[in-house]
Amino acid sequence: MRLVLQGGTVVDFHAEAHVVLGQLDPLERAGIGAHPHPRARGTFARYLREYVRETNTWSWPDAASHLSAAPAERFSLGRRGRVAPDWAADLIVVDSDTVADTATYDSPLGEAVGIDDVLVAGVPVLAGGQLRPELPGRGLRRENAWG
Repeated sequence: MRLVLQGGTVVDFHAEAHVVLGQLDPLERAGIGAHPHPRARGTFARYLREYVRETNTWSWPDAASHLSAAPAERFSLGRRGRVAPDWAADLIVVDSDTVADTATYDSPLGEAVGIDDVLVAGVPVLAGGQLRPELPGRGLRRENAWG
């Protein structure tokens, strides 16, 4: 059952019978469902739009640290999360005037806008809004997790 509250907030309720029946549906994947959540495509863009540009809850530098340096430090990812000599250059170029999510519950696959360039370990993987064939990413392990 889907309940739409005033202001457009959507709340989904799933009875156990619906979950069991959903498991039998060939479009159901490991309990995820056939319909992705809109935040799957625009979480960071939404965060930047709403909490930095619109409400000024975070400054741009604080948001950058919150989304990069803090998680890298928390998960002991070594030389990641900051722009510094000899560190991995995992970077995004954000247009602060246009960054936004476009995905909705009715159209959950909408692409985020305002992020047209992404570098992973210094290698462009998105350039001018176009995906590049390079795949420099790799799995990361904690580095020196205990000190």
